[in-house]
Amino acid sequence: MIADALGGKTILVTGSTGFLGKSIVEKCLRSIPDIARIDLAIRSSARRPAAERLEREVLSSPAFRRLKSDLGEDGFTKLARAKLDVVEIDLGRDGLGLTDQGRERLRASDVVIHSAAAVEFDNPADLSAQTNLMGAARCAAWCARSRRWTPASTGAMKPRSSPISVAPSRKNRGGPRS
Repeated sequence: MIADALGGKTILVTGSTGFLGKSIVEKCLRSIPDIARIDLAIRSSARRPAAERLEREVLSSPAFRRLKSDLGEDGFTKLARAKLDVVEIDLGRDGLGLTDQGRERLRASDVVIHSAAAVEFDNPADLSAQTNLMGAARCAAWCARSRRWTPASTGAMKPRSSPISVAPSRKNRGGPRS
């Protein structure tokens, strides 16, 4: 069902250098043979340009061990070159730090999977907020403007036809506190 829906589509994945993003990319490559392309939104770092991060941080990951085993190293390299590409994005910047070419690539995406997050728990709060809060908001705003917005979250998994009701907790059954 998912493979049928995504066949022939171009997907943009944010957070592709992280654990979840790599898992999403691997699963799409392995399970959706007809996928047109997967664009990986990668930010250049102070040490490496985005394209180098794809090679060193994504494709060399153990997440792709099964695909490499199934296809062989040459087959995997061929698949990666045919299906994967980098779109340089910086979720910490207004406008996502996009070039004109980057904006065109985002417009060409049929599906955006946003999985980027700062998960270092010792980061200053304002730094984590730039990625986890503002980055998500910037990505959502871009998607909404380009009509590519289908939000999904564990908090929104109840069917729309049935209203969500929240039962009061034991502490709050007596109504508001005075």
